[in-house]
Amino acid sequence: MTLYANQSRPPNEVFFLGAGASVSGGSPTFANFRNKAKDVLSKMLENRELNSTKISLFQDVLTQWDKDFSDYNIEEYYSAIEMNEQLNREDESTTEEIAKFIALTIQKSIDTPSTPSYELLAAYAVTKAIITTNWDILLECSIRKSLGTNSFSYGNGIQPYGKITQPQSPGSTRYVIPILKLHGSLNWGFCKKCGQIYCFGEKIYGQLLSNNGKKCEKHDHDVRLTPLIVPPTLSKLEGAEIRKEKSPYVPLRSIWSKASEYLMVCEKVYFIGYSFPETDVQMKHFISNALRKNENLKEVTIVSNPKYGKLRVDFEDRYSSILSKIKNNSKVIFNYDGFEIFCEEQLRKVKGRCEVVS
Repeated sequence: MTLYANQSRPPNEVFFLGAGASVSGGSPTFANFRNKAKDVLSKMLENRELNSTKISLFQDVLTQWDKDFSDYNIEEYYSAIEMNEQLNREDESTTEEIAKFIALTIQKSIDTPSTPSYELLAAYAVTKAIITTNWDILLECSIRKSLGTNSFSYGNGIQPYGKITQPQSPGSTRYVIPILKLHGSLNWGFCKKCGQIYCFGEKIYGQLLSNNGKKCEKHDHDVRLTPLIVPPTLSKLEGAEIRKEKSPYVPLRSIWSKASEYLMVCEKVYFIGYSFPETDVQMKHFISNALRKNENLKEVTIVSNPKYGKLRVDFEDRYSSILSKIKNNSKVIFNYDGFEIFCEEQLRKVKGRCEVVS
């Protein structure tokens, strides 16, 4: 999935999306993930869903979460299990089971194929780039609805499942929006044997989570793909590294590298629905290191739902440690109008500029 020829230069504007950007579509946040998962389990039991494997998975993961990690959010819980595995400590759940649990919870919580906010963002984000920590695919579905098929790219190393993507002709001027998903994606399947990441369309990605799963296209024997859901730990990049005979194959690292490049050279960056959770120390270092090297940065905009009093002060304080690293005199804007209103305003500005030019 390569970018087209007119995208050789990094975009001037970059959107950085957090969990709050997908809330309107039903996607859970880290704070309410456990309650969402319990709701999903209740609905499966009420509907007498016959898939006993999925029900057992939910029951086992939730039982351990409540018993041993009751004060942890989903990222902290996932990270704790990952650390236990790295230390060769046996636990009742595995990271693979929790990744599937996360994917199923998101899949069954989302109540719409797209959202108005993401559709508005798609219209505005042409010629721009999107970096996201979200696992859901609401953004992709919304972009397809607004701009059509093949209007975005996950970048090199993410291979469409079941087909070979033909490169765009050199003369094409069509722009494909780069989407860099730092924590993996609900529709990405990872082969532990060869390190290949496959992406699936929204109509068939659920097969990744079925009992039979999907197998890697590179192997004749039965090698099943696992959902690529990455927790915010220091090993998130190391875990993606699978070495071939001579060279390392590190598809996630290439995504993080491209995201860092965009943050280091853009003129404007928008943080939407992201609150810099204390658990994700690596992300704070990643963003601050990139922005402090950016000599082009003119404006940083933080978009959030309305916040008041101490909640607003705490929110802005979490950004202060990042913004203080910026060396040039960039303008900082805290916008509390919400995601959808923000996108509507940006589109009005673009339309106004076009009318003036015409």
